[in-house]
Amino acid sequence: DELTSASAAHRERALTMFKRLSPSHIPAASRATVIALGERAVLVDVRTAPERSVSTLPGAVSVADFERARGPEAAAQAGKVVVPYCTIGFRSGQYAQALRSRFGETLDVRNGEGAVLWSLDGGELVNPSDGALTSRLHTFGQTWAITRDDVSAVVFGGGGLTGLLWMGVERLERAFARSPCADCFG
Repeated sequence: DELTSASAAHRERALTMFKRLSPSHIPAASRATVIALGERAVLVDVRTAPERSVSTLPGAVSVADFERARGPEAAAQAGKVVVPYCTIGFRSGQYAQALRSRFGETLDVRNGEGAVLWSLDGGELVNPSDGALTSRLHTFGQTWAITRDDVSAVVFGGGGLTGLLWMGVERLERAFARSPCADCFG
């Protein structure tokens, strides 16, 4: 599909944000890259549960589900390419760096360009509860509410502090789950 000049401007703005926020030493994965990888790509949604409840990319799994299933280890053994994504690439870049630190070169990990660019590039979004197509996209904050005309941006409470608090809670939960004392209270 040919981009309109407004869509092209939106895409350029989102891509600039991605490049600014994404770690430069982790390779990027665009929608076209994911499509070319086919079955080898494992999409991991690093956004918070409330964000994921609005929509996800087709076939994506949450970080919690991925880690619980020993996904990084299985992906490395099966020659899969792990593509974490978030709204625009910052949080997924952090997770990609963590995976690279844990697994080094044994795991092929690339930072997904994010749900905003996926959508701007014509990608579908799905409702995680039933897998049906949706035209809603949680964009974390108003700054990242860059959508194509047929997609509605959803922002909870302005995104800023609320989103950062959710990120902090989920990071603590993940850290606790990996700690030696994860079973101490259960």
